[in-house]
Amino acid sequence: MFTSSRPRPSTILTYKDQTGPDTISLDSYPYPADPLTDKDQTGPDTISLDSYPYPADPLTDKDQTGPDTISLDSYPYPADPLTDKDQTGPDTISLDSYPYPADPLTDKDQTGPDTISLDSYPYPADPLTDKDQTGPDTISLDSYPYPADPLTDKDQTGPDTISLDSYPYPADPLTDKDQTGPDTISLDSYPYPADPLTDKDQTGPDTISLDSYPYPADPLTDKDQTGPDTISLDSYPYPADPLTDKDQTGPDTISLDSYPYPADPLTDKDQTGPDTISLDSYPYPADPLTDKDQTGPDTISLDSYPYPADPLTDKDQTGPDTISLDSYPYPADPLTDKDQTGPDTISLDSYPYPADPLTDKDQTGPDTISLDSYPYPADPLTDKDQTGPDTISLDSYPYPADPLTDKDQTGPDTISLDSYPYPADPLTDKDQTGPDTISLDSYPYPADPLTDKDQTGPDTISLDSYPYPADPLTDKDQTGPDTISLDSYPYPADPLTDKDQTGPDTISLDSYPYPADPLTDKDQTGPDTISLDSYPYPADPLTDKDQTGPDTISLDSYPYPADPLTDKDQTGPDTISLDSYPYPADPLTDKDQTGPDTISLDSYPYPADPLTDKDQTGPDTISLDSYPYPADPLTDKDQTGPDTISLDSYPYPADPLTDKDQTGPDTISLDSYPYPADPLTDKDQTGPDTISLDSYPYPADPLTDKDQTGPDTISLDSYPYPADPLTDKDQTGPDTISLDLYL
Repeated sequence: MFTSSRPRPSTILTYKDQTGPDTISLDSYPYPADPLTDKDQTGPDTISLDSYPYPADPLTDKDQTGPDTISLDSYPYPADPLTDKDQTGPDTISLDSYPYPADPLTDKDQTGPDTISLDSYPYPADPLTDKDQTGPDTISLDSYPYPADPLTDKDQTGPDTISLDSYPYPADPLTDKDQTGPDTISLDSYPYPADPLTDKDQTGPDTISLDSYPYPADPLTDKDQTGPDTISLDSYPYPADPLTDKDQTGPDTISLDSYPYPADPLTDKDQTGPDTISLDSYPYPADPLTDKDQTGPDTISLDSYPYPADPLTDKDQTGPDTISLDSYPYPADPLTDKDQTGPDTISLDSYPYPADPLTDKDQTGPDTISLDSYPYPADPLTDKDQTGPDTISLDSYPYPADPLTDKDQTGPDTISLDSYPYPADPLTDKDQTGPDTISLDSYPYPADPLTDKDQTGPDTISLDSYPYPADPLTDKDQTGPDTISLDSYPYPADPLTDKDQTGPDTISLDSYPYPADPLTDKDQTGPDTISLDSYPYPADPLTDKDQTGPDTISLDSYPYPADPLTDKDQTGPDTISLDSYPYPADPLTDKDQTGPDTISLDSYPYPADPLTDKDQTGPDTISLDSYPYPADPLTDKDQTGPDTISLDSYPYPADPLTDKDQTGPDTISLDSYPYPADPLTDKDQTGPDTISLDSYPYPADPLTDKDQTGPDTISLDSYPYPADPLTDKDQTGPDTISLDLYL
């Protein structure tokens, strides 16, 4: 599914190298799709990485004689590092894309001193486009899972340095339009991600820090004129946390915490009622949320699922606003903004599939931001202002079908974001009349809002939704009341370090790429602490069902990503460490001891890599749906046959997968949205291994691998939530890599 352009294209890039120079097109959405496009002139290498927040879907290029080397460490889910085993050529690209993220890309061009470091999470596909001419170029893109935090460097003469940390879900595209001054853009976009950044500065040095979750698509529009600009967008892997900076002369700083499905920007415009919106933007990203309630309590239902059919159905009745964000890493997530004259409407369709075109239909009213940051990334940012306030429409959907239709009229806004990297992870919010309720189904598609269901202790949810990557999370809880820290980086590198001691449960979900790794803490008696680091891809929502003992879940879901899952259950308190890069490489390591183990991590690319263990009787099955927009819920339906690992790492993610099958031929299905959770459906039969990595970013870039008997085929749909590193173990046939690069 290779998609360029906007509305819903769906094109798959099949790489059939023979002896010439390598060309890799990585559509990594996040929550993001942090695509990296190296347009150098004389060298033989061209890498197009659309890493959305689910992202950095690392791909392993086994070319033969050409000078290509790609190293993608895509978190979101995140750690989806890409290991290019080229032989003789002088090219080396190191993409650390977590889930959605940490999708660092290292461009070793020939004549100019070019260096691109893309850290794209989960979902993420943090696409980077280096258009420099004469000066030394250095781009550092940290894009989470769901992700796809594409970076476009348009500098002319000055030295250029862009640091894009875009989570899962996310396609956190960055567009650097500086003219003469040195440019530095730091986009921290979670998995899903796709945290596109548009830097329109003129003379001053520009620094944009976008922390967008794996999904991602956390587009940032910097309209400053003379002063130094700094935008900090923390968008979850779903990502697509579009940020509209209207400053004129002063320094500008915007901090958007968007889930790894990323780009799940949430704008609470309530007036009198009790409004509480917690948007964990998974690596699928771009899951912007605009709450325009008037008097009633808010209700946001974000179903960020890297499969496609996970639309969110908000069944509220009489009251208050209902936002349905379905962040799906499938492709059809075009965004249609139909606002007329009323208050702002943000329609973020963060889909890690590729077809996430964005259609900005604003007329004369207030700002409308449509960020479709699918961890498949391609989290492009299109600034279509006319006469009114800014309007950003970013459709970064790594999968194609996640269109978002915003039909506001005059009443309170309603945003329906279908960011679902897997298809079936719809979220149904049945609120009635009470106070705000946020239901974040952090599928690697994103929008992985965090719902803290604690009972007795005080609740605190801190969602750091970074659609691009590197959203490391350090949980230092001790004994106090619940605290949820969601670092949703849609791209990648969202490593999670859980330092709990003796007190109440602590869940650390690092869902890059895509992200939006919504976490549902169902603890009963003790205080709960959930730390979700959802890098743009990602949004790997985690469901903590602890009872009385201290629980610690460490989910590092980079929307691209590297969403490695280590199940160390024994008899005591569970500990799950999921490194979900929205592009990613959502590596999964099942270390169970006695019974068969099944880990289902729904890491949207923007991440939010929720984990659902449905083991039955057969061999281990790990299903990681890391959307960089994340919230890539995973449903593990194992039966009795050989192991099957389904990693949906949106956002951004490097969701590296380790297949431990027993008797049959290995099958690895990595759905890394980016912001991520890119659910992958592997239909192999008898031939050699087939790895299908669908990394959305904010993510959920589901991939359907229909191989039969021929040589391996790798389809990496890395949304922004991420770096979904893929290891191609082909045997006899020539490798084929199909990367759905959303643009």
